[in-house]
Amino acid sequence: MARPLENGPPDQRVAKTRTKPRKSKGKGVLLPPQPDLPSEPGPSSETAAETEDIWSWTSLADSSVSTHPAVFTKDGRYFFSIVGSSVKIHASSTGHVISTLSVTTLGGSTSRSDGGHTAKITSALLNPHNPFQLITASLDGCIKFWDYLDGTLLQTIRLPQPIFMVAAHDKVKDYIFAVTSRGTKRQTAAGKITSEENAHLYRVSLSPTQETVGLPVQESSEVIGIGKLRTPNGLAVSPSGSWVVVISGHKAHIASTTNPRAGFKKFTSPEHLTCLTFHPTDDCFATGDSKGAIRLWYCLTDGSLSEASGLEKRAQTTSFHWHAHAVASLAFTPNGAYLLSGGEEAVLVIWQLHTNKKEFVPRVGAPITTIAISPAGEKEEEYLLGLSDSTHTFIGSGSLKISRTFSQLKLDPLINPDAPSTSTLPFAVHPLSSSLVLTSSHPSSLQAYSPSNSRLLYDIEVSPSNRVSRKDEKNLEPSRVRHVAISTSGEWLATVDVRIGDEGFQPEVYLKIWWWDRKSGFWILNSRINRPHGMNEVTSISFSPVLDKEKMLLVTTGEDKKVKTWRMRKNIDRKGEVEDFWVPRSSSHYRSESPSHASWSNDASLIAVAADPFVPIYDSATNALAQVLVAPECGRVCSVHFLGSSGRFLAVAGERNLVLWDLVSQTIKWHFRSGLPIGQVVAHPSEDKLALLQPRKNTTSTQQETRALLFRPCSGIPFRTCSIPFGVRNVTWYSLAQETSSNFNLVGVTDSWGVALFGDDVKSPSLEGTTATQIAGDAYLPRKNTLLQDIFGRSLFDDVTHPTSSTETPAFVPRQGKQAVTSFFDAPAYLMPPLETVFDSIMQTFLTPRSTTESDEGHGQQAEKDGEEMDVDEDPVTEQAAPLIVKNTTRVANEREMHEFVELFKQYGLIAAGSRKSTSHPHLNGINGVPTRSNGVVPSPAPTKVNGITSTPSTERKGKPPVEAPRAQAGPPSASTTPVNAGKKRKKSSG
Repeated sequence: MARPLENGPPDQRVAKTRTKPRKSKGKGVLLPPQPDLPSEPGPSSETAAETEDIWSWTSLADSSVSTHPAVFTKDGRYFFSIVGSSVKIHASSTGHVISTLSVTTLGGSTSRSDGGHTAKITSALLNPHNPFQLITASLDGCIKFWDYLDGTLLQTIRLPQPIFMVAAHDKVKDYIFAVTSRGTKRQTAAGKITSEENAHLYRVSLSPTQETVGLPVQESSEVIGIGKLRTPNGLAVSPSGSWVVVISGHKAHIASTTNPRAGFKKFTSPEHLTCLTFHPTDDCFATGDSKGAIRLWYCLTDGSLSEASGLEKRAQTTSFHWHAHAVASLAFTPNGAYLLSGGEEAVLVIWQLHTNKKEFVPRVGAPITTIAISPAGEKEEEYLLGLSDSTHTFIGSGSLKISRTFSQLKLDPLINPDAPSTSTLPFAVHPLSSSLVLTSSHPSSLQAYSPSNSRLLYDIEVSPSNRVSRKDEKNLEPSRVRHVAISTSGEWLATVDVRIGDEGFQPEVYLKIWWWDRKSGFWILNSRINRPHGMNEVTSISFSPVLDKEKMLLVTTGEDKKVKTWRMRKNIDRKGEVEDFWVPRSSSHYRSESPSHASWSNDASLIAVAADPFVPIYDSATNALAQVLVAPECGRVCSVHFLGSSGRFLAVAGERNLVLWDLVSQTIKWHFRSGLPIGQVVAHPSEDKLALLQPRKNTTSTQQETRALLFRPCSGIPFRTCSIPFGVRNVTWYSLAQETSSNFNLVGVTDSWGVALFGDDVKSPSLEGTTATQIAGDAYLPRKNTLLQDIFGRSLFDDVTHPTSSTETPAFVPRQGKQAVTSFFDAPAYLMPPLETVFDSIMQTFLTPRSTTESDEGHGQQAEKDGEEMDVDEDPVTEQAAPLIVKNTTRVANEREMHEFVELFKQYGLIAAGSRKSTSHPHLNGINGVPTRSNGVVPSPAPTKVNGITSTPSTERKGKPPVEAPRAQAGPPSASTTPVNAGKKRKKSSG
């Protein structure tokens, strides 16, 4: 450690210290002079700066998973997904986000300048009267109409309550059905007042009032209440447009769309209803319940509804049951023959309604949240699954296999979303790949997320395990990754995965060290240490901040009350290759205290350990105990942090107290007492600054927020106080930011399981599709063939300056080997394309085109054996006869080809057409008026048939060959002669 100057900066609150050192109990280690408690209390949160700034922040990845299924455009080229208060437009072929409606502004301000929603969007659907418009509803009470092609807001209608869901139909013109919230209070039998989240169904007119017709936010001219209900789980309008159905609790509420004042007709279910969908042609609907049962309801008849007036009765239903847990989503295929269902089991079930048979698509990756069906269009019909980790997965209806998957940031669905923000969450920054490493959709895996392009780079399965759903009501506890650390060079990754023991097995703890392979861009497991701290868990891990791997160390602390260091060792195998692996280096402990955190100085010379209530400091080179600090003001010591590049100051954080030590003068610089619990402490990597993050409740709402206090060593009063409107579960320094060294740039995982960048002068990344932009035609879609191109193929005169998009996927792409061709025929026969369209591609895998040289040599050798004379064209023509298989390449025809085509059509098009009108005369070769072939041989007269008997002219004697005319000595072949294909060999006439 670089030794700073003895005379530190003046301090206003330097505590009095003892002049004589005292001996510690047990080992006789000399403790540094211990400070007495200050005579006056240290600064508290009330003495901090009164002004509180809003720290700038931006969301790098929103983790909110919508329970609303994706919405496809009429042609199926795009689909809409709800993410928080925004709607993202994806290209169906690539999954790329090409536009965003209702964009969240930087800093999360609720005063929107773009007219977008200020709260979570709950519903989205295409306008049934205009398929180029999208209707959205939100908890802010607004219904908005968007032109998604231009990315503009057309109309806003405001209701006085938050909106849960909306529905519309093309036969119900100028009206929309909306379920709004109406919170009520109820007094229980014990006398306690409880609040219930009830709802109300309305029929809302889309025509504004005369007073608001010209305003940006309009009021509806007519709002008719239909009925009250509990919190809804589904809303839909029948295919005929006559009935509207909403489910809540154990009841299905049915109302007439033409007579809304008549109220609800109610039907009861034995279990709690979770989802709803209508048959595409018949007036029957399907529901799923909490026990995994699916029911088809046949109650939309005049007789059933008249009997149910004012009563709650059971309806005629047909039930299906396979799911072990609640059914999350249902969807009918467009022809109404199949019903799709999904839930927590991560299995898509396809029910054939007429036969009660079912098919399965298992292991889709995560529990299924939503199901949507894309229009068939030119390709096969596809099923789009929305998973609980915000992943979109496409499944082909014919093959019933996953065709493509689109992911941005995967979440851990097994983590309780209501868990406190202090829960352990692995989180680190990898500088080599410019990515964030954090927990994935399964707790035993990690994912790497790139903030620059908002893409998921890769997944690391740290602990391989089976992905199974829970047993009964209790979740199965899988192996979890608890800690992650990345070296300063970015070449090494350390993980700790733990599986809690049960009655049948002992707990498992593994320390795994991974090496970064630059060529493959992936982590490779290098070393695995079983139970690094025995049967106890590891509390912290960190690499020493050095670039030289030979001097690099890894320190771990555990509940076994030990501090261990690990080093790298080289091994030379029989082939002479050097292999690096990690081995234990040292193990130490201080008294019987359990260490909870360890921190390295900037020069990697010291290791400070938080061992409540002491802070032992070790020399990393000799592993000797350098000194021990005692901070009784902190109470329980939670973490320790070196400040700046010099490492002179050490911050000791407790549950509500923060103490700063000067290691040179061995004194306490200041003590800060907080009224709020301390969440995280982040030290500036190059300057003597630190940020103290504290979770708290918003004074105006019940939402969690975070207050950040910034300190310098000179004073215990924060020089700046900032706040961000969300809680933080874990935070680290954002080393990927290109900002000045004095700014704070932090990145963290929020309490809602999102990733946000916050600090000084934070700039939102300029990514494609993050703003509401105009969709430029087919710029994001693969080029499609016209009808003529499907029949005759692409022309050579296609515009080569606009090549086919790289995202285009052909109907059949032959893979290597015959197995690919065999797998192509796995699809049902009625879904197969015509054989003539794929014949060339299939034969290409079996036949290899022979080169022209080999063909010429083969013909030449055969001709020499037969003793025949060969006539070979000497003109080197590149356009030779087509081989067996022609590659479909794009090129431009040259002048020579065009001239040959013109001459060809002149000869066979114009001349042949004229010859059919007049008597054909043989072309004279200029020799005595006798017509000859091009090779000088006089053609024989064509035989004639009389009554079916072939006759020959009398001038020809039987048994003697015809008289051969003398050959022409000069002159080119006649123009009417049949042209010979260039490059082919032909035999001469024997004469």
